[in-house]
Amino acid sequence: DLFTDSIFQLKNNLRIFTYEYDGYLSKIDSIKSYYEKSMELLCEDCMKRLFTGTWPVYTKAKDEPPAKYGSLAKVGNSLISSGCSIDGTVNSSVLFRRVGISAGAIINNCVVMQNSKIGENAVLEHVILDKNTVISNGKILKGTMDNPIIVEKNQII
Repeated sequence: DLFTDSIFQLKNNLRIFTYEYDGYLSKIDSIKSYYEKSMELLCEDCMKRLFTGTWPVYTKAKDEPPAKYGSLAKVGNSLISSGCSIDGTVNSSVLFRRVGISAGAIINNCVVMQNSKIGENAVLEHVILDKNTVISNGKILKGTMDNPIIVEKNQII
């Protein structure tokens, strides 16, 4: 912990000032908390508290085409980044840049990082996919809210 391991031990040698912040704040210190906080981003109130006009969040600009939704795509309550291509079903999930969801695939309550590809008729529930992962056609991965399945980067399942 940065505060207890460093700052608090040096408090007598530092000039420390404080600022009261009453906005959105969360601590991510485990896979479970990462997953929970990612899912909180789907809550409109949490989004408004995090992304306010007075405290903007700056990121590195990536010039990508907008997400492309195929004629059979079904998406609800999800954050879809630029460059994504969706031909399947995505519910209550966070998709990073350039994620591909093939026809017939069903994605529920997942975090899918950049450049990942989900094959036809694959089913993912409560899964965290690191970047550059490939889920083959017809694969089924089901975790739980308390114990999401994690797939490391550059894996093919």
